[in-house]
Amino acid sequence: MSVKDRKKWETILTKWTPFFIIACGLIGIVLGSFLAYFFQGEFPYDVFAGGLVATIILTIIK
Repeated sequence: MSVKDRKKWETILTKWTPFFIIACGLIGIVLGSFLAYFFQGEFPYDVFAGGLVATIILTIIK
């Protein structure tokens, strides 16, 4: 890999890394909510709604 290719990938990764982190957080919130639903029997809407709002806010800020 040449230096030119590394510079190109560096700019791409610098731009998209925060969005990847936010998406992984949203996936974790969704999976955690569904696991809580399966084990406890009721869906935690407050956790899901809070995570969704936080994801939207973080995406707008970024």
